Amino acid sequence: MTISAGAVTHSAVMQRAGSGSWRFAAGVEQAPALALFARDAGGLAVPPGPGVPPPLDGQLPEVSAELDARGRALAGSAWWDWWRAIIAHAVAGQRGAPPCMDQRSWVRRMITDGIAVFDPPEFASLSDRPALQQAVRATLPAALAWVATDRRPLGGSIASFDYQLIRQAAVQIGRRRQVSPAALSACAVLIPVQGRWWHQVEPGAVVCSVTAASDSDTARRVLDDVFESGLAS
Repeated sequence: MTISAGAVTHSAVMQRAGSGSWRFAAGVEQAPALALFARDAGGLAVPPGPGVPPPLDGQLPEVSAELDARGRALAGSAWWDWWRAIIAHAVAGQRGAPPCMDQRSWVRRMITDGIAVFDPPEFASLSDRPALQQAVRATLPAALAWVATDRRPLGGSIASFDYQLIRQAAVQIGRRRQVSPAALSACAVLIPVQGRWWHQVEPGAVVCSVTAASDSDTARRVLDDVFESGLAS
């Protein structure tokens, strides 16, 4: 098994070289996409909400999570907290090591924290949520086959934020707010879901669809929001 909560399939860190530079990191990771696959292909009854992503983009195989209606409801209710933990870990990975921690210690902590969130194939971390654990276990083989058959949803030539658009947003916000470029730091976790969807998960961090990142108008709104919110934190 080669997947983990921190396995980045496609990522980029923009303008990080100098201490006086703004920073923006964006990437598509495996764990969020596989969690969404378990939700969608397993038919989990996840309650709607502003931070709940739309369905995955593209055709998914039919997968039985071997759950009845009550089981799907229980798994769906537990899925939201699991999703938030997965995204929080992905954001921590995009942000990188804090100044007070050396790189090696940070990597060790990220590995430990990742296992506590996403630990295939048994998913022992979900033992206190047995319905969700069952659904994720049942859908994992099909999810891995889906990834292997079509790498597009998880990387390769996947579209991302345009560098020039990021640069323009950072420069303009820096000038408007009269702050050093080094004060501008933000990140985005990209997911292969339908539509131009995005959601701020914490100041300076968003989760958004690949389509939102590749659409210039939407991408600019996302970048303005994520850089501005990072300054306010």
